[in-house]
Order: sequence, then structure tokens, then C-alpha cells
Amino acid sequence: MPSTTPVQLHADAQSDPFALLIAQLIESNLTDHPTKRRQFLVMDGRVALVADDMQSALTLDFRDGMLMIHKGIYGLPQITVRATSGDIVDMSRIELLQLGPWPVLDPRGKVNRQLAQSVWKRKIHMRSGWRTLPLAWRLMQLMAVNAAQPLRRRA
Repeated sequence: MPSTTPVQLHADAQSDPFALLIAQLIESNLTDHPTKRRQFLVMDGRVALVADDMQSALTLDFRDGMLMIHKGIYGLPQITVRATSGDIVDMSRIELLQLGPWPVLDPRGKVNRQLAQSVWKRKIHMRSGWRTLPLAWRLMQLMAVNAAQPLRRRA
């Protein structure tokens, strides 16, 4: 019987704690923020998440409005993120601002500054190309647990 959820765990990932965490995070975001579903449906490609501290790697395979999570590196990912599991989970806490119709990263956000510092110190490695930037941006929006806040000007 086919599952109704768009997030699936491949048989090899069903007992992996990191895979379960990422699957639950994405499913919760799709449920809590229905506006994210539109971004999810157009995602196409593979993203590898490597958590060095857990010695675990996952591949998120977005195809045809579905996500299959594989244990390890599956196929040829267009994007690879290598960091600690804490930094990968922190990516779900990024702060977004709504600037017109587009969400953008809030440069004043504490979590955003911490993640930028981790990238600068080379604690987070991301391999991607210009062509995969839309996939990377959609993934960040999909993983963000907080909805974009309207931009407020300072008095």
C-alpha cells in the first residue's frame, strides 16, 4: 500500500537516527507551514548531508514532488553539506525576513550570524554550483522551522 506522505525513508535509512530526525523535521515543516509545500513540489535533485560527529551521511533525493531519504551518499548529489549534526540542525533555525514576495536571510539574526561564522571558520562545508543555488535556497526554506517575518524598519 503506497504511503500518503511525500517524505519516505529508504529501507537502509529506516533505523538511522539522523535520517529519522531530518525526515521528521521536513514532515513537520510541511504540516506546520502549508506554504512550504509549493517549494517542496518543485524541488528536483540530490542533496548529501554529512554529519561528521555522528559519522553519518544521508542523501535527500527530491523527485516528482516526493523526497526519498537514503543512508549514505546515493548517486551523484548536486549539493553536499558537511558539518556537525548540531550545525545541520541549526540550519533549521535560520531566521528569514519577508521582503515583498521573497523570503531573505535576516542578517541581524543570531542563528544566521552563528552559522555564517561556522562557514567562515570552515566548520561547515558546502559544495554546490551556481546552477544548484535554487535547490539550495529551497532546501534552506524547507528546513526552516520559523516562517519568514515581515521586515520591520528601525525607528
